Amino acid sequence: MKPRGPRPVVLFLLFTVLFLAGLGATSLWDVDETRNARAAEEMMINKDLVIPTVNGEVRTHKPPLHYWFMILAYKVFGVSEFSARLFAAFFGAASVFLTAWVGSLVLGPAAGGLSGLILGVSFLFTVAARSATTDAFLVFFTNAAVMAGFFGSRRKGWAVLAWVFMGFAVLAKGPVGVVLPLGALVLFRLMDSRYERGRLGGRGSRIRAVADLFPVTGILLFLAVAMPWYVLAGVRTGGDLVSSFILKHNIERFLSPMESHKGPFFYYLPILLAGFFPWAAFLPQAFASGLRSPRFRGRFPGFLRLQVIWAGIVLVFFSISGTKLPNYILPSFPALALLLGAWAEEVDPYPRVGFGGRTFSWAFNLAPGALFPVFFWWAMRERWPALVYLFVFALPMTAVVIVGMILHFRRAPVSRSFRVVALVAA
Repeated sequence: MKPRGPRPVVLFLLFTVLFLAGLGATSLWDVDETRNARAAEEMMINKDLVIPTVNGEVRTHKPPLHYWFMILAYKVFGVSEFSARLFAAFFGAASVFLTAWVGSLVLGPAAGGLSGLILGVSFLFTVAARSATTDAFLVFFTNAAVMAGFFGSRRKGWAVLAWVFMGFAVLAKGPVGVVLPLGALVLFRLMDSRYERGRLGGRGSRIRAVADLFPVTGILLFLAVAMPWYVLAGVRTGGDLVSSFILKHNIERFLSPMESHKGPFFYYLPILLAGFFPWAAFLPQAFASGLRSPRFRGRFPGFLRLQVIWAGIVLVFFSISGTKLPNYILPSFPALALLLGAWAEEVDPYPRVGFGGRTFSWAFNLAPGALFPVFFWWAMRERWPALVYLFVFALPMTAVVIVGMILHFRRAPVSRSFRVVALVAA
């Protein structure tokens, strides 16, 4: 009998505790953290929920959703590093719950629970869930929109809910909150609608499938959620805040590098290897499995194909963007986790041990697993010599790979190996 896997609610509680543990123990180390926390504090002091400022100057970098949540935390717990990061931790845990819940519903409890574990312990996702930035908010709302849009092919109410989630995503990060999830859903409907009910359809079926993504009620709710702040901010600043945000911090960032944040097209390959550690080395197998999944089988046909499309759109979009930062690809992480969870449960449970396939993937993981503690030690020695001892906290990255390789060579089922590695990483 297959294991059921941890329940989504249990995972939510577990990662809420893990993300909150020591949340305020370190200072706001990233420049965006400090500016975001200060902007929220000034909005609270000025009793102005529309115009964010830092040291009295209008801050045009981000919409206000994360500022509003920070203000709520400030009012309850006071102004502190813990309060600034509190809701990022909550939405990080909520993304783990969402991934596990949808995965359990569509793929089964074992694959769903494993997918939630994979996401929760991924290195870059953990950093985002413990930072006073917008990333955890964007990850949750964009993925909630994609999931709701998928279920919208069965019930129109879900399609309406997808637009509500996209409205909050636009309030969290801007136009990418609707462009990316909607693009993934449209492409998915165009590719899979021909196989609806198991019969090939014509152009009309594709048009109907895409049209179902645009319910009037959903669009009106999207506008009701997202547009009031943009209108008010535009009116109060003579259009400067909104135009600067849209033109400079979205369009210009996409077309050309800003603040020296540039890189080649393959910039995100090493970022993915380290940021989705310790799972990234298995992504080629998981992607291939997702692409081979049947278009019409079971209650929820095409689900894994949607995850391939969604992750692919995020990765390609930011790979061709002029400005590149490691955290930009975080919205793809729940989809990657679901692909891996499904693959781990379906793959041959008793692998052949040889230098190929999964053996190579575990060995390949040794690179970031071994190099990160060394890099961390070097960085601390150069910048904060008194804290160089903290490099020991990076050693578990090496440990999880060693544990995974031991289980693999002992011919443990892949899903069991992944669960053990995830718990060690947690």
